[in-house]
Amino acid sequence: MDNKVKIVIVVAVILVAVLGITSGSSIQKYFTSNLASEGNNTTNTSVNQTNNTTTTPRNTNYIGTETAIEIGKTVIGDDPHIKYYAELNAAADVPYYLVGGKIYNERGEEISQTSTVKVDAATGEIL
Repeated sequence: MDNKVKIVIVVAVILVAVLGITSGSSIQKYFTSNLASEGNNTTNTSVNQTNNTTTTPRNTNYIGTETAIEIGKTVIGDDPHIKYYAELNAAADVPYYLVGGKIYNERGEEISQTSTVKVDAATGEIL
């Protein structure tokens, strides 16, 4: 691969990361970083670009993992270098999906994580 192509790819990844940080700070009220306080009350479900598997609780009133991720992408941003996930917290007063992503470089190495956003599990509204 030509060195110029490698440089362009690296610059593009850096620009996407800077854009994500900038937009995240401007809509900070939608994000949460307190994952540890949720403890064992969170049921993990995931969707990523490599295997597209989903697991959704049998409660048909919930919007589903894939829908939660699509809604979360409107805040986080949609990028091919990000593998998105959604964790359902059904034990909360208002059940919600915590949507986030892990950013990978072109070699498949995790380099960072996105901010997270809460999506109401019943209505799909951003909390």
